[in-house]
Amino acid sequence: INDFRGEFEMHDHIRDMGRKIVKDESPSNPGMRSRLWKDDEALDVLENNT
Repeated sequence: INDFRGEFEMHDHIRDMGRKIVKDESPSNPGMRSRLWKDDEALDVLENNT
């Protein structure tokens, strides 16, 4: 992680690893995850209150 111009940057592999950890929290139910990155999953959660 680098602090560059007041912004933090991280390697893509670290980012992807974090996203996998979050997805593994609830693989089949995105509404139970702590974060959503995919537009379609976020929209589904918002529309269906899941």
